[in-house]
Amino acid sequence: MNLRTTFNIPPSLNQISHHSKIMAMGSCFATMLGKRLEDRKYDVLINPFGTIFNPVSLFTLLEDTIRRTSPNIDRSIFYQDRYLHYNYHSSLSAATQGELISDLENIHLSTNSYLKKISHLFITLGTAYAYQHNYTEQLVANCHKQPAALFTKRLLSLEEMKLSFESLYHHLIDINPEINIIFTVSPVRHTKDGIPDNHLSKSLLRVLAALLVEQSENVHYFPSYELMMDDLRDYRFYKEDLIHPTEQAENYIYARFADTYISDKYKELDEKILKLRKSIEHKPFNSKSAAHQKFLNKLLINIKEMPDYLNFDAELAKIKKQIREA
Repeated sequence: MNLRTTFNIPPSLNQISHHSKIMAMGSCFATMLGKRLEDRKYDVLINPFGTIFNPVSLFTLLEDTIRRTSPNIDRSIFYQDRYLHYNYHSSLSAATQGELISDLENIHLSTNSYLKKISHLFITLGTAYAYQHNYTEQLVANCHKQPAALFTKRLLSLEEMKLSFESLYHHLIDINPEINIIFTVSPVRHTKDGIPDNHLSKSLLRVLAALLVEQSENVHYFPSYELMMDDLRDYRFYKEDLIHPTEQAENYIYARFADTYISDKYKELDEKILKLRKSIEHKPFNSKSAAHQKFLNKLLINIKEMPDYLNFDAELAKIKKQIREA
């Protein structure tokens, strides 16, 4: 008896390797994808502006980065002894307003530099719902727990999301003509919107991605949402909140992603990297025993056998510190 609906995902013609430069942006699902790549020693920049859920806020931030537009100081707020900015996630905060703007400008500069070099930009779309500030009539990326009366929630139209990306796209191609842009729709359920509205939102995002893929040769789509909704169509693949995929589900979606974007050669190397890093994280019964010191020296040899282009500086420092302290 077949209890799953699987489907084929063709291998990408623009695969990634450990020589690629990658950026993962958007919802928390983009962070999940980026972290798994990072764990396997890929060169990846993950959500430099923090988690951004709605497409227009994300596209605008990227365009501002390319155009060297400074963060608008008037959009900063003071909350719980920290300065925050409506255009960014709450993970980006500072003790003073000047420090916040300076930090954000530095993030824009480093992100601008990275954008010029990347081979792949993975964008995970979270929701088509956004909040608009009632006084400025501008969208916010994050409400930062401010009073609900300050905002109006609205559904972004397909046209405004499409126009926002098209504006960004022209700037992206100007600075990086060889870039590959891969959209995916987050499988995380936004149940606070209500189930019908969540489906409406995800449907708009899926149509948006299809339209953008259709009009540009270097824009592609990876079906993470479809993998969760159909291939893994069971609540056992959700955490207790029934919103977020379990680690098992994330691992499966990442494996399908790897089948699509990573060649067998690099997948084999990835497994060796993960095995080595797991060994390094191993907690010994007696760190000063001769057996553990032999184990540590074996790890040093294993690292030396890895390709020179992989950076194991942090792991080497950790192992050598354990050897010195023995």
